[in-house]
Amino acid sequence: MLAGTLVVGNDHGDDGDALSIQAVHLEMAADAAAVGGVAVTRVVIDATGGNTWLDPAAALVIAGVVAIHPARLLVRIQASLSDRAGLAVVVGSSAVRRPTRRRRRCR
Repeated sequence: MLAGTLVVGNDHGDDGDALSIQAVHLEMAADAAAVGGVAVTRVVIDATGGNTWLDPAAALVIAGVVAIHPARLLVRIQASLSDRAGLAVVVGSSAVRRPTRRRRRCR
């Protein structure tokens, strides 16, 4: 899993490809974090004499950390799609209107 994450993370393409590759990279990194978290939690539970409450606590921490990165990626994807469509991008409390392409009229 780690080798696959490193290989996918080093792949570069155009902006659309880069975003999809980043999504795959995030999925693989999330899987690796979950597996690592389970292993570390199991060792800590055994070392502390059976504190089983650590298992769901660790799962919540891992889920919180893993959720931050896809949320950021979704914002970048929305901005990329808005740029391509020429739509407004909401930044804070104001919207920035992107210039639209003018179509040529047929005679």
